[in-house]
Amino acid sequence: MHIEKTDRGLSGLSHQLVRYAVNRDQADCFFGYAWCQYEISCEEVLNVFSIAIGKMSIKSVKQHLIAINHCKYRMEASITVYLKRIFELYALTGLQWKCHKMQLYSESNSNMIQDNFSVKLKQVDHTITTFQNMKEEVLYYPYDQGFSLVDMYYKDEFGELVGIQATLSSERANTVSAYEKFYEMIGTNPEDTKLKLYYLIIPSQVEHYSQSSFPESQFWHDVQSGTGLRWKNNIAFYCLIPPDDFELISP
Repeated sequence: MHIEKTDRGLSGLSHQLVRYAVNRDQADCFFGYAWCQYEISCEEVLNVFSIAIGKMSIKSVKQHLIAINHCKYRMEASITVYLKRIFELYALTGLQWKCHKMQLYSESNSNMIQDNFSVKLKQVDHTITTFQNMKEEVLYYPYDQGFSLVDMYYKDEFGELVGIQATLSSERANTVSAYEKFYEMIGTNPEDTKLKLYYLIIPSQVEHYSQSSFPESQFWHDVQSGTGLRWKNNIAFYCLIPPDDFELISP
């Protein structure tokens, strides 16, 4: 499959839309093939998909996500785009889903407790805005691809900073520099502005995220060097889980 780019100055360039990827399971010395899937071939094609998904209605996005959640063969790169789109749409109408806190091994060995997550905002702003200039009831969803750590962020009803990161990875680790860059871009620091970071997943991933506690490598790269108390004490991690039918309100 190919797509031809006909924008002025790019006429004549074409790109493969998707490629069939076979992923190896290194632990299996005989067969060694874990699963197969289609992958988007390049950043330009993903951008085309993102623009198209960004124009979809809630109904269409929901139908796609339901199919994705039950399908083994899927284009992984596009799934987070669908997740971000449905959160953006639902946040403006009043979203009520399930969540739970993800704790470090060193914090607690208690059982995972599920909680409710709800948000209702009035508008979406696609610019990078400093924490000091953020308005309540606004979802900040920057178009800038250089924006670090989260996809979207907002102030909750208590004036606290909330970040949303759509992910398919069982380990969503970032370098400390990614956290530092995020705080630099919004003009604050973790000591003054604590962060609630929600990993937005598809329901079929819930088993991994339902553990009672997690190693530091779940959240930070290069854990051997230590992450520092400023990050451990001022950032709380949560898993945000839509219902299987991706409705506005979880049963």
